[in-house]
Amino acid sequence: MAKCQRVGVAVCLVFVFLFPCDIGLNKKSPPQAYCELEWLVLEKSCQDVFSSLTLQICEWNTSKCQHNSTKCFYSLLMAKHLTVNATHTTFQPSRVVDLLTFTLEPTSPCPRQNKDGSETKLNNTLCCYVRGISQPISGSADSNDGRNYCNLVNLMDGVQNHLECKMQLNSTSHSCFKDSTKQLLDCTHL
Repeated sequence: MAKCQRVGVAVCLVFVFLFPCDIGLNKKSPPQAYCELEWLVLEKSCQDVFSSLTLQICEWNTSKCQHNSTKCFYSLLMAKHLTVNATHTTFQPSRVVDLLTFTLEPTSPCPRQNKDGSETKLNNTLCCYVRGISQPISGSADSNDGRNYCNLVNLMDGVQNHLECKMQLNSTSHSCFKDSTKQLLDCTHL
């Protein structure tokens, strides 16, 4: 893990040097190609989710994947205090770099969605609320082809597979979708 973090810091410094830009973190309105998702991870601590998320980013870095996979070219920038910052680079049709930010927060009591749509509070169950944001920092930042949505979903799917846990996608910003129909995307082919 330490090696990945050192590489991530070096990538960050090189990235900032080569692509100096305002990444929009202090602006009130998000860029057009922006996606924010919220999950509730059931029966796992935020520390477990945090560790799995950073591990997943390291596993899907640039040196360990195939060029055309959507589950590649992630770089860890920072992982500290239940916050994870990373980048994801897409090369087709053009090179675009997106900034990903995940914020994790323990929640108690843990709400659980029942099959009938009602909610049950589980007082003695671990839960972690995860908020993920993906936004472009270089390349074509004005179009939303679903890339930002898939950046987040692919990583959290990897976390879910690694931890063998249940997760609920609680909310999605309207800007995550290709068009106004709010149709979920197949992130394996984007």
